[in-house]
Amino acid sequence: MPLTSEMFEQAVAHHQAGCLESAEHLYRQIIRTCPQHADALHLLGVAAHQKHDHEQAVSVIRQAINVRHTYAPFHCNLGAAYAALNQFDEAIECYREAIRLDPGYADAHFNLGNAFWNQKQFEAAIACYERALQLRPKCAEAHHKIGDSLAELGRIDSAIEALQAAITINPNLAEPHFDLGNALKKREQHEQAAESYRRAIGCRPDYCDAHVNLGYVLDDMCRFDEAIASYDRAIAINPESAEAHFNRALVHLRRGDFSRGWREYDWRWKKNSVNHAASGATRKNDSLEGRSLLVVAEQGIGDQVMFASCLPDADEQAEICVVECDPRLVPLFRRSFSNIHVIPAGCERARDEAVQEPIEVEIGLASLPYWLRPSVDSFPEREKYLFADSSLLDKWRSRFGSLGAGLKVGVSWRGGQEGNVRRARSTQLDQWMPLFSLPGARFVNLQYGDTQLELETLQQYHGVRISDWTDSDPLYDLDDFAAKVAALDLVISVDNSTVHIAAALGRPVWTLLPFASDWRWMLDRSDAPWYPTMRLYRQQHLGVWHEVFQRAASDLEMKLRHAKLETQGIALSQLNAEQHLA
Repeated sequence: MPLTSEMFEQAVAHHQAGCLESAEHLYRQIIRTCPQHADALHLLGVAAHQKHDHEQAVSVIRQAINVRHTYAPFHCNLGAAYAALNQFDEAIECYREAIRLDPGYADAHFNLGNAFWNQKQFEAAIACYERALQLRPKCAEAHHKIGDSLAELGRIDSAIEALQAAITINPNLAEPHFDLGNALKKREQHEQAAESYRRAIGCRPDYCDAHVNLGYVLDDMCRFDEAIASYDRAIAINPESAEAHFNRALVHLRRGDFSRGWREYDWRWKKNSVNHAASGATRKNDSLEGRSLLVVAEQGIGDQVMFASCLPDADEQAEICVVECDPRLVPLFRRSFSNIHVIPAGCERARDEAVQEPIEVEIGLASLPYWLRPSVDSFPEREKYLFADSSLLDKWRSRFGSLGAGLKVGVSWRGGQEGNVRRARSTQLDQWMPLFSLPGARFVNLQYGDTQLELETLQQYHGVRISDWTDSDPLYDLDDFAAKVAALDLVISVDNSTVHIAAALGRPVWTLLPFASDWRWMLDRSDAPWYPTMRLYRQQHLGVWHEVFQRAASDLEMKLRHAKLETQGIALSQLNAEQHLA
């Protein structure tokens, strides 16, 4: 029998060679002979951690600490085991104890930063990483994590500097290149972002997320063949990559390849980690014909309105059709789809009352086009499918009448929920001056959210008044908002839910689109298959809005001229009739 020290050396050699089973066997032999062997206990716990048995790791490393509680690495590795269990408070306590025992322990500072990072305490994390760098200046990983933390705090320029520092120290690490690509993408530096993703892939060819994000940024540059190729490579690496499948679906849909697009569009359920019976319905049934159908609400207001254009067709095919939607849409949908049972999403009681028979098909609202819109030619020429409340419509017509003569034009200038999408879609009111300066139009505010300061500034500096009513809030009362929109002569808006509601009501809508517009508007079209009354105005160059507004202003000027001629024609005919009667 070898001496304990010799056995321990053998165990460590096996451990360092990656032979964990052999190392664990020897550690256990040592512990049976010498239960207080702190190093064997500690490394047995480290091996358990490496095998992802983190609870065992915590138990054994704690035994080692009970034997030798003043050794900092024991506490640091115990913290790592707790962190792997997502018990970050316990991990922080362990790292702090390691630092108390050894203030110059760089790994403990770095790991403490990681624990704070996982708790989204990014400022605290940065302080820890900076201390680790003081102790180990060439630590690329610390620069990388500082960059990550700064990006999370929205300090993108500083994040880029930190990530570049990490790459300078170690250009062979894939993650800093990848995160630099993400930061550059937020800065809309698409070419540079693409190059960073390619370098990440060069460091690690099987880096699935880098292939996905490269595809995404190529998509933003409208380089669709290259984007598809990137998504294909990502899927070859990970056939279950929901992000790659879904993004590829959007490219197919944008290009009008609806057959392939809708087939992969259901990957949105996995992408968004939604566990719902509706997620698989489209693959379980070949037809809606004669079936009882439950259509489940999903995505935002604009999406629900757009995909609701399929409901009349679904209702024609299904024996029974029950539709869940956002509660704010219930009055509008019930009025518009009188043969369909419309219930508010999330209300189990309403579902139980509406569904009297067993449901054969449960499907997400956005999955209906898989059956009903297989090609661009399958879209019906249905001018409208939503109908406003008549009494509310009268109210808004009366209000708009009080504004005086001229076309009543609703405007909305911000869109998108967050990040680059919001920045790409949104505009500033002063950019609208080519439109606002035209005589003969009365402009009405349709923008949701707080707009008071913007409207006051526009009137103060440009002398333009946009009519607004504070008792109308589209975020809460969509039925009233629908009537407001339906009473207008024209809606001009960036891409947001307003354009969907207005077009579904059959109003003329001019939609102002960024260079890389959303998939639903397809490519190079001035019309929208979803909405016969919509006209599209696209950016011709990335981020350049003034050309869009000039084209829209030219068309509005012509529309105002025609409206004036029509009014004069009516007045003249009335005058002739009066003279004839006289």
